[in-house]
Amino acid sequence: MLYFPHRRGNLQNHRSSRQGFTLVELSIVLVVIGLLIGGVLIGQSLIESARINAQIRQFQQFEVLIMNFKSKFKYLPGDSPMFTPAGNASGLVRGCWSGCGPSGESQGWNFNAEIAAFWKHVSDAGFVEENYIFTANDGRPGINVPIAAYNEKPDTGVYAANPNDDISTYLNVCSHPSASDLMCADSASHNAFSAMTTLAIDKKLDDGRPRAGAVTVMTGPWNNMGGGPGCVTGNSNSDNATYDITSSNKNACNLRLRLNKN
Repeated sequence: MLYFPHRRGNLQNHRSSRQGFTLVELSIVLVVIGLLIGGVLIGQSLIESARINAQIRQFQQFEVLIMNFKSKFKYLPGDSPMFTPAGNASGLVRGCWSGCGPSGESQGWNFNAEIAAFWKHVSDAGFVEENYIFTANDGRPGINVPIAAYNEKPDTGVYAANPNDDISTYLNVCSHPSASDLMCADSASHNAFSAMTTLAIDKKLDDGRPRAGAVTVMTGPWNNMGGGPGCVTGNSNSDNATYDITSSNKNACNLRLRLNKN
């Protein structure tokens, strides 16, 4: 019978030497983890970029079709007397049919009157495939207005109006979660963009400033601009205000695009 007195010990030593990872193996694992994390971050960045570009394209498409509507029918959607319900042909898209005063829905931020008729007129004229309906005080995305292309937040739609006595018409993107709420007011329930996202859209369409130019952010009802907490830094009502790109608030800003520059 053969006897190898050191074999068992050698096997044990060999096994114990394989209980941990070598530095090379650890390095490979760390590299793989880094690549996976990098891939996830790149993927998220590409998704965000695609959403931003989709919103920009939607703005541009809507601007063209609205101007085409005005060219063909002489009035803006909602304000046109040629469609039902008929607008008052004032040249403005307002939240009241006549006698717009200084308060309430007559300031133009409730979903009523010509604002509520805006996208129905566009549908009835055949400028979009969707069939938007007129429902006063209930501007639901997908039913009464288009769903925003950048719709990470539920119930985000595209609304149109002339704020107060402003002669320019604006497309406004915000969340409208409840029929009883003021449309596109500055609040956590209505704001739909982070400062970084809003800045990216603003820079591609305009000047990258939240208070100046054709692309601006809002606080309060329509005409008050600036943005909510985490949207802008400095004086929110100053042309020198900047976007708060350090903010992690995903629902910091509303966004609006001025259509006609006159």
